[in-house]
Amino acid sequence: MTRTGILLAVLVAVGMACSLGGPVASPLPSMAGPTATAAPSTPRPTEPTQTEHRIALRQGNQGAEFYDVTSGERFIPRGFNYNRWVYRDSPVAGRVLVAALFNTEWGQLDQAGADLRQMADLGFNTLRVWKNACWGEVGGCLGEPAGGLSDNYLDNVVQFLHLAKQHDFVVIFTDDWVPDDGGYSQRLQRGCCDTFDGYNTVYLTEDGIAAEQAYIQDFIQGLIDRNAPLEAILAYELRNEAFYESNLAPFANASGTVTTANGQRYDMSSEADRQRMMEEGWLYYSQRLRQAILELDPTALVTMGFFVQHGPNPVRQDDPRTVILDRMIRESELDFIDLHAYPGYDLNMRQHAENFTIIGEEGRPLLLGEFGADKNNYGSADSAALALAQWQAASCTFGIDGWLMWSWDSPDFWGPLEGEGQIGQALAPRNFPDPCTTATADANLALAANASASASEGGDYAPGKAIDGSLGTWWSAGDGPPQWLEVDLGQAHDIGRIVLQPGWVSATGRQRISVSVRGPGTGGEYVPFHTFDVAVEAEVPIEYAAASPVSGIRWVRFETQVANGWVIWHELEVYSE
Repeated sequence: MTRTGILLAVLVAVGMACSLGGPVASPLPSMAGPTATAAPSTPRPTEPTQTEHRIALRQGNQGAEFYDVTSGERFIPRGFNYNRWVYRDSPVAGRVLVAALFNTEWGQLDQAGADLRQMADLGFNTLRVWKNACWGEVGGCLGEPAGGLSDNYLDNVVQFLHLAKQHDFVVIFTDDWVPDDGGYSQRLQRGCCDTFDGYNTVYLTEDGIAAEQAYIQDFIQGLIDRNAPLEAILAYELRNEAFYESNLAPFANASGTVTTANGQRYDMSSEADRQRMMEEGWLYYSQRLRQAILELDPTALVTMGFFVQHGPNPVRQDDPRTVILDRMIRESELDFIDLHAYPGYDLNMRQHAENFTIIGEEGRPLLLGEFGADKNNYGSADSAALALAQWQAASCTFGIDGWLMWSWDSPDFWGPLEGEGQIGQALAPRNFPDPCTTATADANLALAANASASASEGGDYAPGKAIDGSLGTWWSAGDGPPQWLEVDLGQAHDIGRIVLQPGWVSATGRQRISVSVRGPGTGGEYVPFHTFDVAVEAEVPIEYAAASPVSGIRWVRFETQVANGWVIWHELEVYSE
């Protein structure tokens, strides 16, 4: 792997690679970087700052929760990923995507005041921003070529924190890589690239951890020196989206032993040792960096971001980026976990929760730090608003405690103000103070479900594609009728309404579809719910609402008995009323 080819799993532009749903990877700068001295460490104060952060953690009735120390009220993070993303011409890397919010040469901090006012009017309270998303020698970045961090850049960060406090927001600072300049990247690169390469260097080597430690402490010290309102910071995030690179050293090696920063040796011929190295590497890395943060800012919260791991529900099968979460969820010292999951791709919410290993987890809060509606999957602001509100509501079932939409201004994902502002209104805390109940009165129960079918054309057209919330995907039986698809809602519900969504590839003309239900309310036996005998038109929904809901239903079966072509449905939706 060339050092300039390292990928980071964030930023905006287009839909995420490997059907993750979210922003696409963008090239990092050279790992080696320009010649520079090792990252300096700003002189530390003899006593840590005593500023108390506004948001802390406590044990609530449902486990750990955020709360506001000034009011004593529970705090529910709801807001946006916020950056002013722009393309710039780099003298060394072509055209690159960078964040303009804090940039000292062509920054867009002036826009932040108006944006935050609009968000605050809707009742949102949390922002997630990149403190360093600038590379390729484009200028105006956080790292100072002479060493350390740019004073002017830090001034802009502090100005933003004052704006956030003014509008009653708290901020999560995240990152994907240390700054190119300032000596941090140069320190990190000492651990690369024979035994460890790419992101593996960050987590598994002493040089990688030391570079990150120097960077985060210099950043915090820079805020302290400027009397920044640290109470406006919700958390420092160690990594936007953490992953190991299984195609790079040491994981590309099938033999030999490796010693990592924690002093442990691992046998690369042992699959158990390889996984243990990943798990223990992240545990050690996060512990070290959390300690470094608390040395300067002792009441700070610390988190780390992750996209979904490869199983148990198969996803991202050709993606070498590897995520192993169970021990991080249950053993790490992180104050909360930031998870990224988007509707309209490969997995529904229940499958995401299974892959995140969070079902039943109450040990720490869980934040859905990225979720959004790709315009390739949702053709209108109306459909995107419905999908996002339902996705948010479905996540409550699995212990999610906060939500940050992707994003305020991404061109490829629906924004909160697009159309007639339907998305912002559908997610606004002002309109729906309780996202798990008020906003879910019309929730599609199938979004948190599992599906099975009589037949399937293949993985790209699996049964789950008919309940993923996206009209851009579909289940295909690969044959004509009779064919059935059954939705397992996971628990008993009242069922009052169903919607069938044919798409542009669905068979048209006369079809007969019988819908039956079963569960505790039917004594475990199938009973008829409704039979459609209709002329199907592409992209025209078919709907039935019962005079009164049927109680105690867990399974809903849709059986196409007559159709002029293969049985294909883009979405099958189930509602309580």
